[in-house]
Amino acid sequence: MLPGRMIGWKRLMWKRSRNAKQLMLAKCPEVKIETRVVNKQVCNETKTEQKEQCTIEYEMSPDQVVPQTQYKVDYQQRCFNVPRQICESNSCTTQGCVNGGSVCSANDYTYQQRCATVVGAPMAPQNPCGPQGGSQGMPGQGTACGSQNGNICQKVQEAACYGPSTSCQAPTQQCCRITQERVCQQVPVRVPVPVNITMPGRRIPKRKCKTVEVESPVCRNYPETVEEEKTVDKCEMEKKEQCVTFENAIFLNCQATALRTS
Repeated sequence: MLPGRMIGWKRLMWKRSRNAKQLMLAKCPEVKIETRVVNKQVCNETKTEQKEQCTIEYEMSPDQVVPQTQYKVDYQQRCFNVPRQICESNSCTTQGCVNGGSVCSANDYTYQQRCATVVGAPMAPQNPCGPQGGSQGMPGQGTACGSQNGNICQKVQEAACYGPSTSCQAPTQQCCRITQERVCQQVPVRVPVPVNITMPGRRIPKRKCKTVEVESPVCRNYPETVEEEKTVDKCEMEKKEQCVTFENAIFLNCQATALRTS
C-alpha cells in the first residue's frame, strides 16, 4: 500500500436570517369611488297624434277622339273642249270656201296658241304643269302648261290662213275651220277624307292623402346620482418598515485523505 494524499474541498451551506429593514415601497394604483348626477330618460307614457299620410296612385285618363284629315287617291273623269283645225280641199272653189271656213295654204304652216277648256264643275286646284313642274299636254295633242282655272293651253301647228276670201285655188289652197272636240280622261286626284283617330288615355299620377292616428312615446328626464369606480394610475413612494429574510452562503473547508493502492 502506498501512502495517501490529503484532498481538500469546500462545502456550501445556506444560513437564513430575518431582520427588519426600512424599505421604499411604491403605492399604486389607487381606486376611488366618485359620484355624479346624470339625467335618466324615462318613457312610460304614450300620446296619440294625428298625421297626414300620403301615397301616389296612377289613374288612366279617358280616351280622346281626335279628328284628322287623311288623303286617298281617287280617279275622276275630266273632260275638255279641245279646239282643232279641220281642213279640206273639196270646199275650195273659185267663189271661196263654201263651208264657211277660211282660205288657208296647203303648204305653209304656222303655230297658234290654242286652249282646251274644262267641261263641267271646276276640280280641286292641281299643278297645271305636272307634279315636277313639267308640262302636261292638251288631250290628244303635244305638251303645254295650263292656267290656274284649269284650262290647258299650248301652241299647235296649223295651216297658215288668210281669212275670208272670195276665191280659193286648189290644190295650193284649202278651206279650214276651227271645231271644238270633247275629250275625256281619267285623272288621279287626292281626295281628303275626314277620319276620327282614337288616342289611348295616359297614366296620370295623383296624390292621395288621409289622416291617420300615430302613437308616440312621451319621455321625461329625471336626475339620478350614480357611483363610479375610478382608478388613478398615480404611484407614490413611501417608507415602510418590513421584515426581510436574507440567505447568506457559508463555505466550510473540508479535508479528506485519499489512499493510494499499488
